[in-house]
Amino acid sequence: MEQETTSLATGAAGYAPDRVVGWYSRTKAMASQRVLDAARSLGLNACIVHPSGIMGPEEYAISTTTRTVLQILGGDHYQPAKKQTA
Repeated sequence: MEQETTSLATGAAGYAPDRVVGWYSRTKAMASQRVLDAARSLGLNACIVHPSGIMGPEEYAISTTTRTVLQILGGDHYQPAKKQTA
């Protein structure tokens, strides 16, 4: 079940590299698990980003995910979407 779009994700329980298909996905899951383990052991917060697409040099289209990451890196903070009233 997905969380509502207006709520913050509070954390992942873990990643299972043996349950994904392909080496890219497997190594991504392994790296994500290492980040979570390190953050927990040091009492830190961590943010793991899984973009919807991968962009390279000379690509200038900005997806919603890319725009969000750029805003966060620029210092903008999460603000829940305002509910529209009728």
